[in-house]
Amino acid sequence: MTIPSIYAEHWGQKTATDAPGLSPSAESAVSALRDRVHSALYQHCADVCEPSKAAGRLAKILLLLPQLYLLSTEVVEHQRMRHTFALPYQLNPLLVQLFGDIFEEGKTDEPYLM
Repeated sequence: MTIPSIYAEHWGQKTATDAPGLSPSAESAVSALRDRVHSALYQHCADVCEPSKAAGRLAKILLLLPQLYLLSTEVVEHQRMRHTFALPYQLNPLLVQLFGDIFEEGKTDEPYLM
């Protein structure tokens, strides 16, 4: 029986890294940072709502993260396609704040389909 990677470290098995290519010290630093973020998020949930409901609220938030990640990649892809095929336009300032200058990468003054 194979143990899922998220539980494997608790059972003493070597796990696959989320970011291949990192040194062991970088992997442990990322893991420690992730633990600190989870602890801070749990503490915030406990401060905002009843302590008995904090764990459930944290679980719901953590379950939303993969869906938000997929949604954000779709938004980026749609915006890049729009940038490729559309005439010059003004970027929404909210998108610039959220995603930075990803839309400026490789930008030329010539429209692609003119």
